[in-house]
Amino acid sequence: MQCDMCGTDTRLVLASVEGTEMKVCGACAKFGKILKPVYAPPTPKTLIRQQRAIREQELEETVEVMVENYSALIKQAREKANLKQEELALKINEKLSLIHQIETGHMELSIPLAKKLEHFFGITLIEEVKSRTSIASVHGDNQITIGDMITIKKRPK
Repeated sequence: MQCDMCGTDTRLVLASVEGTEMKVCGACAKFGKILKPVYAPPTPKTLIRQQRAIREQELEETVEVMVENYSALIKQAREKANLKQEELALKINEKLSLIHQIETGHMELSIPLAKKLEHFFGITLIEEVKSRTSIASVHGDNQITIGDMITIKKRPK
């Protein structure tokens, strides 16, 4: 915005100069009484930075993942408790074939079953991993779409 007195393009203040309210620069404000700062619309650079900040967001979420060697841990815990696979299946109300497949590593353990086994044996099979995802929206309306949020999660090593 330009000063009403000298024409300088800078930040302005509203000042009363000889009884007239004018938008003047800091140098010209000394000729009158400063009333308040004048709102200046943001510059194009500032607008671009603000839009980028809106589009680029970081999401932090906690994800539950299985420990690497869960099948061996389950088998060791079962053997330590002196249980056969059939006995374990009966005690936790699951099928024998499911216990066998999990212990041999032919089937991935579900989270609810892992929690059941954790509780039964007192072991840890699930780890909580914090994941940070940077989302950059490429849309002009600054709204994040489902496609923007899709990421491939990798297990930390």
